[in-house]
Amino acid sequence: MKLFMKGRQSYLPFRYSLATFGANLLPMRSLLSLALFGLAFLVLSCGGSGVTEIRSGDGATLSPGHAAYVSFRYFKNAANVLVDSKNAKEPVAMEVQSEAPANTMVHYLNGLQVGDSVQFKIMAREFFTDANGVMSMPDGVNASDMITFQLRVDSMITQAEYTKREAEREQRLADAPRIKLQNQLYNTRVYYQEFMEMEGVRDRIKEEGKAIDAIIAQNGELAFKSENGVRMVIVEEELGDLLAPGDFVFVNYTGYLLDGTFFDTNIKEVARANDALDPNRRYGPLRFQLGTGQVIMGWDEAFKTLSVGTQVVLYVPSSLGYREQGSGDAIPPHATLKFEIEIVQAQKPF
Repeated sequence: MKLFMKGRQSYLPFRYSLATFGANLLPMRSLLSLALFGLAFLVLSCGGSGVTEIRSGDGATLSPGHAAYVSFRYFKNAANVLVDSKNAKEPVAMEVQSEAPANTMVHYLNGLQVGDSVQFKIMAREFFTDANGVMSMPDGVNASDMITFQLRVDSMITQAEYTKREAEREQRLADAPRIKLQNQLYNTRVYYQEFMEMEGVRDRIKEEGKAIDAIIAQNGELAFKSENGVRMVIVEEELGDLLAPGDFVFVNYTGYLLDGTFFDTNIKEVARANDALDPNRRYGPLRFQLGTGQVIMGWDEAFKTLSVGTQVVLYVPSSLGYREQGSGDAIPPHATLKFEIEIVQAQKPF
C-alpha cells in the first residue's frame, strides 16, 4: 500500500465508511477496515497467482487524467463472498494515476478499457494484514487462504468530474449521522466518547488497571496513564511533534497477554525467537491511519500522546482492545494486552 507522501499524490483514491455500503456488503463481522479503505491500495505480491483477463472490453482506454467507475468483489470461494460492490449505496470510483507503484490495484487500472474485467488472487495475510493493516483475520478466514478478486471497468469520467464527486461525497459523509462500526471500532470521536460512557466499561478498565499497575510496580517501572486507562512505560522517548489523528503511522510491535504469553509480532527476528515465524507473512512496519478505527481503541488513544522514534510498552485494558470477542485462538475474551512498540515513521494525510 502506498501511503501519502509529502509533495506527491496519494495512491489511495477513495475511502468508504460502512455508511456507503448496504448491510449485505459485510457478511463477516471483522471486515471493517476493508469497507473503510477499499481495494485501491491492495498490494499484489509473490503469493498471488497473477492477473487473468475475464472479458475484454472495447470502450475508451483509461489513462492519467481520468477516473473510472468500477465494480468489484472478493471472495474466499463461491459460497463465501466477502465484499461485493453491487451492495454499495453509490457507484465506486477510482482515480487513474501515472506513477502508481507496480502490483497495486491502481497500477492495473491504468491501461484497461471500459468494459474490461480482470481477476487475480492473493493470500489473505497479504491483503488483510500487510496491505490493509488489519491486526487479525476476519472470522472464517485463515492467513494462508487465497482470496479471489474480480474487477470490472464500468465507465470513465474526467479528473474534474472525479474531484467534484469526491468532494461532494466527503461532505455527505461528514454530515451523515455517526455509526457504530463492527468489531467495536469507531469512526468518530463522538462514538468513542459514547462508548466510554457505556455501562460497565469504566468499571472494567478500573479493575484491569489494578492488575496492570501491580505488574508495573513489580517491575519497578514508571508508567504514564492515558485519559481512559492505557498504561505507557516509555523505553526511549523522542521529543518531536506528537502524532495527530489522521496521520499515517508506521510501527513495529510485539504483542503479549498480561501473563507474558506471546501472540503476535511484525518483527521477523522476534517471530523466529518465539517459534512463530510464518513463511507466508511479509514482515515489516505495520501501517495504519491514526484515529480512524483501523486499530484497537487503546492504540488510537495512546499513540496521539507519542512521537516518531519513541519506544514504549503499552498495557491495554480489554475494553480498549478486543473486549468480549477476543481475537482468534491467540487472544481470549476480556484479555488485557501488552504491546512493545516502536514508532518508526509518520506521514501527514496531505
